[in-house]
Amino acid sequence: MRSRYSAYALHLIDYLWDTTHPAKRHLYNKIDMAQWAKANHWLKLEIISAEKNVVEFKAFYQKGLQQYVHHERSQFKKEKEQWYYFSGDYFH
Repeated sequence: MRSRYSAYALHLIDYLWDTTHPAKRHLYNKIDMAQWAKANHWLKLEIISAEKNVVEFKAFYQKGLQQYVHHERSQFKKEKEQWYYFSGDYFH
């Protein structure tokens, strides 16, 4: 999770794509990922809990003068020694 947060902050879109589970990549596209990453100034990541393949986190970011929190519980899958982002539930 930390590496994916860093990839958003550093606009490493290929890394985000490569660490998204192949079965879920059709739900995303690199252009949208890049726009989301670049539209925001990423402030910090707070890991709330991490159990086996589930990570709950808050990503703090700023867009313009407004600050926001992206709160999510993400599921990851490990295949051939590689972890992939699989899905996420957002808290509003």
